[in-house]
Amino acid sequence: YEEIDAADFDAIHLPGGHAPGMRPYLESETLQAKLVGFFDRDLTVSAICHGPVLLARAIDPSTGYPVLRGRRMTALTRTLERAGFWLTFWKLGRHFRTYSEYVESEIRRAIGPEGRFESGPLLPSYDAGFTVRDGNLITARWPGDADALGRRLADLLRSEGPAGKEG
Repeated sequence: YEEIDAADFDAIHLPGGHAPGMRPYLESETLQAKLVGFFDRDLTVSAICHGPVLLARAIDPSTGYPVLRGRRMTALTRTLERAGFWLTFWKLGRHFRTYSEYVESEIRRAIGPEGRFESGPLLPSYDAGFTVRDGNLITARWPGDADALGRRLADLLRSEGPAGKEG
């Protein structure tokens, strides 16, 4: 992560995932600091599932708040995270729970009262992916939304340019 320089990129995608093996990625203070640079340059950022946790932990030193503060977005919902846990607990134990706090709870705290967390349809579908766009930020909830997220990101970069601006 040390070698990442936002000036070298048009966009960045933050994949998600669960399990203890994700912790070094999600807890990387180096990566979190680098992500602030993407927001400083108003570059396109996409994130799915646990990926938004990195953004919740990316604190803008000029404000003291997460870069997500005041944003409209989505991430792995509490409902989806609980369902995944209970469907796999019998086989995997707590493996599905990366942290004791739900992703949605951490994201809601990071966006603050001026932000808006969108859960999407109660019953998710691989056929109808759910994404949320707020300026240069595009987010999605779970693997079933990945195709829709990828298409929306590609369309954004193709039609509006690297920083998500019409032009």
